[in-house]
Amino acid sequence: TDPEWSAELREQYPQITGAYHMNKTHWNSVSLDGLKRELILKLIDHSYELVFKSLTKKIQSEINNS
Repeated sequence: TDPEWSAELREQYPQITGAYHMNKTHWNSVSLDGLKRELILKLIDHSYELVFKSLTKKIQSEINNS
């Protein structure tokens, strides 16, 4: 996630912490217990979008056409 949003999420939700063995600035560990479904889906969508944007245009096109 965006570093500022990560910090905000970690302050607001004890279930969200810096990811173990990852760059804690951009990666979060999330325990789903007690989190609202809408937030979980928002986090998943956000992660997918970030990863998708980092792919080459060719791979993005392949995914979009499958």
